[in-house]
Amino acid sequence: MSHAQLELQIELSLDSFQLAIDYNFDQQVLGVFGPSGSGKTSLLESIAGLRKTAGGRIAYGTELWLDSTCKHFTPPEHRSIGYVPQEHLLFPQLNVLQNLCFSPRSHQSKRLAELCELLELQPLLKRRVNQLSGGEKQRVALGRALNAQPKMLLLDEPLAALDSSLRRKILPFLIRIKQHFSLPMLIISHNPIELQLLCDQVIALRQGKIRHSGSALQVLSAPEFHNASTTTSGFENILPVEVCAQSAHSTRCQYGPLRLIIPHTAARIGQSLRIGLPAQQLLIATQAVSGLSAPNQISAQIQKIEGDSSRKLVTLSVATELPPLVAELTHESCQTLQLKIDQDVYLIFKSSALHVYA
Repeated sequence: MSHAQLELQIELSLDSFQLAIDYNFDQQVLGVFGPSGSGKTSLLESIAGLRKTAGGRIAYGTELWLDSTCKHFTPPEHRSIGYVPQEHLLFPQLNVLQNLCFSPRSHQSKRLAELCELLELQPLLKRRVNQLSGGEKQRVALGRALNAQPKMLLLDEPLAALDSSLRRKILPFLIRIKQHFSLPMLIISHNPIELQLLCDQVIALRQGKIRHSGSALQVLSAPEFHNASTTTSGFENILPVEVCAQSAHSTRCQYGPLRLIIPHTAARIGQSLRIGLPAQQLLIATQAVSGLSAPNQISAQIQKIEGDSSRKLVTLSVATELPPLVAELTHESCQTLQLKIDQDVYLIFKSSALHVYA
């Protein structure tokens, strides 16, 4: 589905640098990535109309939100944007239902019932905010923003305050929102898994400027940003697969022309899943290997080898119709195997290395 184009030509003076963004986007979800203090939140606040000193031009489709040349500024309340900051900003004196219906554009309607079902909020409606867990607060904040019927959703680090187990629980809700509403979204995240699962395009900021743009794979595997993306969770290849067979202890999936074995899941035959394959869990062999406990072995060809003196990112093509995979190896391993561009190799990984996300 095509979306209205978001045009951004933003200039904003910050404490130590100038935010200078020139970017047009017409897909559904844009990820904003980069180190702390690179201008990510200031960018979202400018789009939302919360930075009145921002100059330049912001337009969404036929709507002009900012044009400093003619001194045009559309106030935040007239931009129909749902903005969820890191702090959630729920009203503690109100219960969940009252928070969901706080916006003048929201009401107890069919859409609210739809949201309560989608975000599993029905059991929480009478609770006060101080009775909610971090994950529950995040779902309420998302519900409140969506119930205001926005034209666009801005999410600032939606999962940053949650531990890894809660992140895995909330991620499916974000995926549901993307699939159900087909709503344009901008998402700030440091987490490469979130960016790959949710985003159609990613821009990487440094010192207020776009240093890289493209798919999540292209941006996060760039040497300049790979270290920043692997400080906590590590880079993972995200693979959309379809369940094709079940056994007592494993599930077989189809990934394009490839068959993969993953840990047993309760998914039905024919169901679509997204699985994560950590780059550090991919082994490379220069010839086919037998007698291994790792059941997944696929042929590949090396496209790129990048990195520093300690570790290398090896980009490999596995099938014409599939995106490349990225493996992370030590510098010594690359030297020992004498890896080079266009070399035919084999990728080997255990089924236990794969994570099922949705």
